[in-house]
Amino acid sequence: MGKIFLFSIRRMIRQRCAVWFFLMIGMTLLSFCISVILGFVSRSYFNETQFGANASLAVWYGENGSNQEDVQQLLESPISEQAENILFISKDKNMRLIGWKGFGIDQWFPHSTGRFFSEEEEKDGEMVAYIHHDKYDALNRTMKYEGENYHIVGAGFLEAWNIYSPISNESPQTLFSMDNMELEIVLFPYTTYLMRKNPELVLIHFPNSTYSELKRRKEQLEDICQNAIVTMPRSNTDIFLQEQVISRGKIALIFMAVIGITMIQLITEWIIGNYKQYVIFYQCGIHRTKILMLTLLEWNIEVLICSQVAFCIHKFLMPVLKIFGADTLPIFLLRIASVAMIIIASSIVVGLQFIRLPFMGREIDG
Repeated sequence: MGKIFLFSIRRMIRQRCAVWFFLMIGMTLLSFCISVILGFVSRSYFNETQFGANASLAVWYGENGSNQEDVQQLLESPISEQAENILFISKDKNMRLIGWKGFGIDQWFPHSTGRFFSEEEEKDGEMVAYIHHDKYDALNRTMKYEGENYHIVGAGFLEAWNIYSPISNESPQTLFSMDNMELEIVLFPYTTYLMRKNPELVLIHFPNSTYSELKRRKEQLEDICQNAIVTMPRSNTDIFLQEQVISRGKIALIFMAVIGITMIQLITEWIIGNYKQYVIFYQCGIHRTKILMLTLLEWNIEVLICSQVAFCIHKFLMPVLKIFGADTLPIFLLRIASVAMIIIASSIVVGLQFIRLPFMGREIDG
């Protein structure tokens, strides 16, 4: 059967070269368009999962704060290494003090002036602070808190909403609410902060994590932080992905319909071009079901080849597509789903065209 299959492919390319060529071009074009569309979906999804509001778990220790053992256990856990940012938060009247571990400030707040903490400042627990932009004074870059002077290294748009938004309503935390969005926020390196404060609330940020992955990490955190309440983010990025797939998927279906009209005609020509070959196989004793299976196998291999070529073209054209915001390849599951969709839809067309051939309705003497 393998030799018959290879013979069938060689004969098709040799005798019906034009039909085969345009068929492959059409399938590659269709696969490329769908890849670009799903690339938009993936880019939107990656952007959503980057921000702290959509990819952070909240750990509430209570108004009395955590103890040093709780914090040390958290910092020594694998979760701490996997997180990009960890925010240790406590209150002081109308201020919210945050000890910041990590350097992804732009995933939480727009930066305004100066810079963020350096690795050395974080490691050594230096007396530095990052404040709200309207509190920044270029001439007097120091602030005093509890009798200690802190050098202000930079400022940004530190809005309370950016911290409150990822916290689910299931969390019993009392540091943030819709009624106190005018809070003053001050950031310190987490080492500086932990030497002076016990956090009441901790936000742990895992960019590019699916909602399912966050659930798994929540379970791990519950084992580590047994004296705290761990909650999921307010928003579900998996639902966002589904909505994007449905929205962009409609566009992909339109492309499939437009290109598919031409493809149906080419597939018909492709089937007709193999007709004599099918008759010969049939007269040689090969059951027509096996002939159909061979035809579908040949077609699906060609679809897979076209899909891979389209993916490579998409990857090669990334610098150009970046101009249009399409410089992201589809995530693996979307790519597999799109190829499967093309294979199923086109295989149905191939099968329907195949069973319409005249010899399918009558016996042929061998």
